[in-house]
Order: sequence, then C-alpha cells, then structure tokens
Amino acid sequence: MNAHSITNTFFAGGAHLLACSSWIWLLVPTAVGLVWLSHKKRKATYDSFASFTRFAKNNIWLSLHGNSFGRWAMFLTYVRIELTRAIVHGLRFNRSSEMVWGQRLSFLNYDVFAILFEEIYLPNIYSFRCAHSQPHIIDCGANIGAATAYFLTQHPDAIITAFEPDEATFRFLERNANQNGWKRVTLHQAALHRTEESMTFFSRPTAPLASGFRESISSSEARATNLQTVRLSSYIWRPVDLLKLDVEGAELGIMEDLVESGKLSFVDQIIMEYHHHIEPDEDHLGQFLSLLEQNGFGYELQAPLNLPFPTGRQHNFMMYAYRKASEMCDSRVPPVVRMPSNSSVTLAPSCLRTGSLSCARRRSARTSGSRHGETRRLHSSVRKHVAARLHAQSARARQTSP
Repeated sequence: MNAHSITNTFFAGGAHLLACSSWIWLLVPTAVGLVWLSHKKRKATYDSFASFTRFAKNNIWLSLHGNSFGRWAMFLTYVRIELTRAIVHGLRFNRSSEMVWGQRLSFLNYDVFAILFEEIYLPNIYSFRCAHSQPHIIDCGANIGAATAYFLTQHPDAIITAFEPDEATFRFLERNANQNGWKRVTLHQAALHRTEESMTFFSRPTAPLASGFRESISSSEARATNLQTVRLSSYIWRPVDLLKLDVEGAELGIMEDLVESGKLSFVDQIIMEYHHHIEPDEDHLGQFLSLLEQNGFGYELQAPLNLPFPTGRQHNFMMYAYRKASEMCDSRVPPVVRMPSNSSVTLAPSCLRTGSLSCARRRSARTSGSRHGETRRLHSSVRKHVAARLHAQSARARQTSP
C-alpha cells in the first residue's frame, strides 16, 4: 500500500469518526433537553436525574462489553427508545407499539416496553448457545413477548412454548404473535405452579411486570383473579434447549414439579430471574440451589451489589444453570429412579448408566420425540439391572449358607 492510499484511508476513517461524533453531540443535548422538558411537565412520575444517570451507565456498559446486535447499532436503537420515552412523558401522550430489529411489539404503555428492552436486549440477558439451528425454548412468564421476540431474532427457526397468566398482558402477547407471524410459537394463558389447583392471582395495571401469587403484590390497586394453575411438567415431552423463568416467586414450586416428575432431565439450560425475599420471611434459595445440584446442574449467579446490605427486602438476581457433562457421551443426567417401598433396591444415575440401555439408544430415544418408547426402554433397563442384582445377592446367600 503506497503513501497516497494510506493518506486516503486515514482521512476517510477520520471523516467517519467525525460524522459519528457529530451525531453523538447532536443526540446528547437533545436528550438533555427532553429530559428537562419531562422534568418540568411531569416531575411527579418521571425522575429525570435518575433516568439520565441510568442512560449514562448503560451506555458506558455497552461501550465496554458490546452487544451481539452490534455496539453502534444497539447504541442508536437505545438512544431512539430513550428519546421517545422522554417525549412520551414530556408531551403526555402514549405510544403503544415499537419496532425492534424487524419485530413490532405492542404494549400497554411505553415505560413497560422501555424497561423490557433495557432488561433483555441491551445486556443480551437471554443469550445462549445451541448446537443446532432449531432450539426448543420454553418461555415462562412471557409478558408481552419481548423475550420471545428476542429469541426469534437470535434463532429464527426456534420452537417456543410461552406461558403468561395475566389476561390483559396475554392479549398483547397474542397480538404480537399474530402481527409478526410467529408460526412456531405456541401460547398458553396459564399460571404455572407445583400443583394443579385454584389460586388467587394478583395483578396491577400500573405494574404489569410484577404479577403473581404472592400477597406482597396485593394492594389497593391490585386486581385479584382466581386461576386454575397447571404444571409445567405436563407440557414437556422432548428435550428443552432453554428454559426461561421469570415467574415472580413461583420458581421454587415449578422446579419441584420438574424434579418430582423427572422432567428436569429433559432440560439442558436454564436462564431465570430469582426473586429472593419476595416475602420478607421466606428463605428458599438454598433449597432451590440444592435441587439444581442434586440433578446434575451447575450454575452462575449475577446479583447487583447494594450496600449496605438490606435485610428482608426483595432482592432479584439472574441465574444461569447448565447441565454438567456426564462421564458418558450423553450430557443429560437421568433422574434418580426409586423402586416401590417394598423393594430394598434403589437405583441412582450411576446404576442407570451401567444398565443395558446404551448411550446411542438413549440419544435416539430423546430425539425421536416419543416419550412412551423412551419410558419402555428405561423401565426395561431398570428391570434387567434389578434382576441381575437380585440374582447376584441370591448367589452370595447360597454360598454363605451352611
């Protein structure tokens, strides 16, 4: 490359940088002006200083960590959304839909959308790796479908099952699915719990992101509805590449259901928001983590640091759980299988791995989509192992008898 080419390249790069800088310096005063306008117009409901501080922190984080959508593209999208949010508050009108990477999302109010965008898209909170192009995802607590839209942007061929119990929010979820043509998405207006029973569900129109069964949600403005709960295990019959949980305190009951039914063995990865102290006197984190550990999962936690440490205050944090690779070629760990109470034989996962059910047959059973065939083969393996063990015990007894 000659000196002339180097000079042209240098000036071209400088011009591009200058153009980007000019856009930044144009957007910054605009943002400040709109935040001031919203502060003057609606000070009681919009904290301009906190919003500007949050905006600055998020952009610093974005510049350091980047984004799968592109650092510059995400910055421009985030600025556009925050400017629109300030205009909505400043001019006191509502904008009920927005485009995000080719997906049009409808919502109750713009604040709901902006919060979801900031929680999901900006940090790539639900990014995960999958070995194939058509992952099976279960979205528990789908809300208006922002996470579902994110999944489909990252994995266009994904097969998604989404659950949302709140009736008003579910209508927006349905609208978003229809207007975006989500063909491989199955929606369920259902509340997930450990058991199937009638329970009181609390929702607040002013806080549609915090609905659930907990009494702490109840207030003078809360709407109480009796719902028939369902078990997530009833909807799992094939491998799940990702289980997303954001269920406002119901995560322990859902996990217990999956463990008791053996369906947790179908799940490969979990990304969830754990709600600690949603009731001030409840401490179940150790119980929840022990269920993951006992069923072959490792996990990583990411929690905000608030000093001094609060006592009894709700504290939400993100958790990523992943199935550990087993000694066999299949990474899924089979659940503990216990025999009836009148039998003295208890089979643990290591016993199942030494049975006659080969690794290739286990993988074929899971990918075939036939849970009945897999169950028959698993039971056959268990029966053979029990028979062999009882036969060995009988032989030892005969040898030691006088």
